[in-house]
Amino acid sequence: GDMTETYTITYSTDGGQTFSETKPAWIESVVESREEGEPLNIVFFDNDSKTTNTTVGSVSVTDVSHMYYDTNPVSNYDLSTSGGTKSMTTANCYMVHRPGTYRLPLVYGNAIKNGELNEIAYKPTLTAQEFDSNNGWGNYSLTYKNHNGDAINAPWITKSPSGSGVNKGMGINVSTAEVLYAGQQGSSNSCIVSPSINGDYLEFTVSNDLVSSFNVIAVKDNNNNVVWSWNIWITENWSNQLVEIITPEKTYHAMPVMLSYIHPRLQKRTYQGSSCMIKITSNSQESVFIFNQRNHVETTATNFQTYNGCYQIGCKDVKLPNWESHILKQTNTMVNRENVILHPDSIYYNQQTYNPGAYANDLRGNEWLTNCPVTTNVANYNHVLMKTVYDPCPPGYCVASYGLFNYLQSLEVTQSLVE
Repeated sequence: GDMTETYTITYSTDGGQTFSETKPAWIESVVESREEGEPLNIVFFDNDSKTTNTTVGSVSVTDVSHMYYDTNPVSNYDLSTSGGTKSMTTANCYMVHRPGTYRLPLVYGNAIKNGELNEIAYKPTLTAQEFDSNNGWGNYSLTYKNHNGDAINAPWITKSPSGSGVNKGMGINVSTAEVLYAGQQGSSNSCIVSPSINGDYLEFTVSNDLVSSFNVIAVKDNNNNVVWSWNIWITENWSNQLVEIITPEKTYHAMPVMLSYIHPRLQKRTYQGSSCMIKITSNSQESVFIFNQRNHVETTATNFQTYNGCYQIGCKDVKLPNWESHILKQTNTMVNRENVILHPDSIYYNQQTYNPGAYANDLRGNEWLTNCPVTTNVANYNHVLMKTVYDPCPPGYCVASYGLFNYLQSLEVTQSLVE
């Protein structure tokens, strides 16, 4: 009713044991109003950025890479089948968005596509006459080789050569699995743990504190030689953010980021909402109520730098952005393909020209896109893009053809394309 007498407002943050006229800092303001014959109105406003408690449980600050991650873990997730929802499509790079346990088949690069044998990926049919080598690129590969220098003639690394079709293998024994190196903001530690071999599959765990990163993981033989390696790229699912690229011949779709892009690190601080008992007292009556503040989450970037891994032409393995972090191989001769596979962390360059961006005297223009002639005078936008066993992109994506890459450079766009 009409409350005309004077009153006081006091506050308690200890559950009512003591009251004071000093309000907590998070109660930003108090607005009081009353009209003659009308009830007294008091409105309290809180401020989420001001609390009396700044932690939830025992954690005050948590570093995360990006807020898109789904923290619900997966179990025994097959990367080549999108968790059993699609037919097997293999690659040298797989994107991961959640913690949990994962597996991938021990298959050479892109040798299986949509559950079927993709023989063109490891048996190029390009001839010397079809390959344009008069433009500075020089060499081409008519045989794609493995770590032993043998021609790859089957999709599986480990399965028996007596198999057929999609079940045929090279019969190579692998005994151990290992994370060779990783790239992430502020650390070289990998969030890939416990890699192991289970039959014809490589299995590993992505820890709960996953961060945006690329992670090169390999299987080795009894002599500790790398047989093959893959890039586990912990990143966002870019399928709903593709960039449309319209050329005179055809429309393509590309990722909005570079291959093996790494997000800046973000810092997330969770503030626990506070609680306060508020007492309004006059000569004739007293009212006590509880004012609860909701939890508040604040995210800030601790490092705005972003970067992505680097690649040498024709190489399937991502390199760290800092060249000095790798073993540099000087050579004036042709680089053997098996050496590149055996040493995925190495960078080969010509001792005379020091060109770490490409193999020394071994620019093989068809090692990323089989049967795609390299040409500088034809804008080959509309070439069918057929991935090789050395293509570095995830399933469903591939490197742009030479002509299309030139077109993208003119637009200052160089993302991975949807296959």
